[in-house]
Amino acid sequence: MTYRAAGAAALAIFIAACTAESRTPETALAAVDPVSVAMADGKLAEGPYAPMDECADLPGFVSFRGSLNAAIENRDSAAMVALSHPAIKLDFGGGAGIDEFRRRLDADDTLWDALDDLVFLGCASDRRDHATMPWSFERAPETDDPFETYYVIGNDVPLRAKAAEKSEKLGSLSHDFVMPVGGEAKPTDGFVEVRSLSNASTGYVAEASLRSLVDYRLIVDRSDRGWEINAFVAGD
Repeated sequence: MTYRAAGAAALAIFIAACTAESRTPETALAAVDPVSVAMADGKLAEGPYAPMDECADLPGFVSFRGSLNAAIENRDSAAMVALSHPAIKLDFGGGAGIDEFRRRLDADDTLWDALDDLVFLGCASDRRDHATMPWSFERAPETDDPFETYYVIGNDVPLRAKAAEKSEKLGSLSHDFVMPVGGEAKPTDGFVEVRSLSNASTGYVAEASLRSLVDYRLIVDRSDRGWEINAFVAGD
């Protein structure tokens, strides 16, 4: 599922945060309560694992994120490279470096789509010099198999009795983590049978509303050079 439509709403939150940062010294340590990110309809994300923005008060991060959002919106590979560490990690097979990053961005539009999605799914941070997007990657509950753990994207996503759009609605899930019933995701007519990790409810959810826990993420760190993307990877 793409969150490109949520860009304007989410960007409004980022701009507001940026205004607040302009009044705050770079050395400020006061924490800001994280807020849920905005959805495409302008409503805040809901649910047991609603994506949060924990990074708005990190020194200099809002400015960095503004540049990141602009680079993604404009599909500007040169700008993305400028925001990245020279040895950026790109996969778990040795792929690395800004030249390779630029080559991949120029050759594969789906990477831009992945970036487009993840930056509007919140940001997690446990240190003043480190951030992870999306938020869900760092805040997921422990599971036996991260590769078979999925994040339900959206408010009130229907949970159905069968793998059909018009099947009986058993309930709904909002920003929850789920695992496939049977241990492996096997889509049937665009639906996957899942079990909620927060309330154990089961049913079929549209595959388009599920995001793998180990899908693409950005790992960002702050050094003397400022904020830089140290990794853009998927898998484990």
